[in-house]
Amino acid sequence: TFVMLLQGTKFRPNSTVSRAELAATFVRSGTVLQYVASSPMYSDVNDGYTRNVVESIQSNSSGKLIYDAAAGGEFHPDNPATKLVAAVAFVKASGFENLVTTTGLPPGVADCAQISTQYRGYVAVALQKGFLKLDGNYFNSNRSLTRLELAQAITKINRLPK
Repeated sequence: TFVMLLQGTKFRPNSTVSRAELAATFVRSGTVLQYVASSPMYSDVNDGYTRNVVESIQSNSSGKLIYDAAAGGEFHPDNPATKLVAAVAFVKASGFENLVTTTGLPPGVADCAQISTQYRGYVAVALQKGFLKLDGNYFNSNRSLTRLELAQAITKINRLPK
């Protein structure tokens, strides 16, 4: 299944992923159902394609996948998706949100204190399930997600038993 579009004629694995591209990958992979609200949910998402993918992931049955975008406000579709935003989205989309409260970060995560307490369980589950990896001893919550990381995570999610 072709879930990520090429940039030009190349995949560019180390290029950053935008928030809109993250949303589109969830929809194209069949990880979330498509949905479009009767009126735009976000003030900065107006074209039909972007509305479809953004509103689909934000109207997901397990709750909005991008935690830091409130309906009625801005989604920032062109901004890079961070590793923290991706970790939360991957865990919710995969159905492992029930593990968040009981899963701790592995020992030795050097930047543990920089990860907000309410999202540490998501990061822990994303690491445990192999959706994301540490950068050495650091999670680097604010680092942009790469296209390769997105492709690897969505492949793992799609291989989970249904």
